[in-house]
Amino acid sequence: MDNIKDGTFVISKQGCYYCELLKNYLDTFNKEYICFDVTEIPKNKLDDILKKNDIKTYPAVFIDGRYIGGYTEYIDLYW
Repeated sequence: MDNIKDGTFVISKQGCYYCELLKNYLDTFNKEYICFDVTEIPKNKLDDILKKNDIKTYPAVFIDGRYIGGYTEYIDLYW
């Protein structure tokens, strides 16, 4: 995860409605992305990412290594 600087990656949480909506959107429109569940990321690394980017909700969407927000922000950019 440290080396992901290109493309779209998502941090999601099981049972998160907006996480599922985003993944369904990305799949429906054949968008390439990598998805990490919060349980797949070591706690100290996840805490660092959340704090550095002031993330309080899921999904957390990164494009080319830059945090852009969640579901709504992604849709606003690409809809």
